[in-house]
Amino acid sequence: MGLKLSSRSRVAAKMSSLREPKVTGAEIATIGMGCFWGVEALYGATPGVLRTRVGFTGGDVQNPNYHDLADHTEGTELEYDPAVITYEGILDFFWKKHDPTEKHKCQYKSIIWYHSDDQKAIAERTLKEAQKRFSKPIVTEIAPAKVFYNAERYHQKYRLQGHKELMTILKNAGMDDIITSHVAARLNGYLGGHGSLAQFQSEDLGLPDEAKAYVVKVLQKSVTVSCH
Repeated sequence: MGLKLSSRSRVAAKMSSLREPKVTGAEIATIGMGCFWGVEALYGATPGVLRTRVGFTGGDVQNPNYHDLADHTEGTELEYDPAVITYEGILDFFWKKHDPTEKHKCQYKSIIWYHSDDQKAIAERTLKEAQKRFSKPIVTEIAPAKVFYNAERYHQKYRLQGHKELMTILKNAGMDDIITSHVAARLNGYLGGHGSLAQFQSEDLGLPDEAKAYVVKVLQKSVTVSCH
């Protein structure tokens, strides 16, 4: 199940210069590795990742929310272009960017939700390979994907939404829905301290000049992502 643009978003995209690529054969990966604010930012700046969203998944209780996750876990869903980054590449970041040997409560646990038998096999193989780098046993779970419930809007693209002036510029430029926006995913990554200024300047996101200037100014400073 991918991230599909609403009819309203498609209309806005036609009127906007913001780049919203539609890739035939795009695939979905779903992971949990702690606070989803930082995870979404990490992958947002990763080449080949098209769109991101954060939410709650893995449980059986319907319609969880941040104040009542029930049996769910904070998860990040990624739409990616397998011609640019493979599922194994997605998981390479996963194993390297958090400690999979550290056990957390259900909300923040380390987990990979697979969407196919191939993803399951790759997850199991890369776990065994990653285990060689750790003295303690990896506690990461591997489980079939379940219904993914979007988190509240204020959690989506959290680092980007902290820049109110930029958000206004983007809205005026035609950005309608930050959850399904490729541009929002990329900017959230850069503003979360991932990627580089050179990488940002090499991308054609269709941004208006004032948005480009704003992001460049921020990227010239040190950026960190705090959590909850």
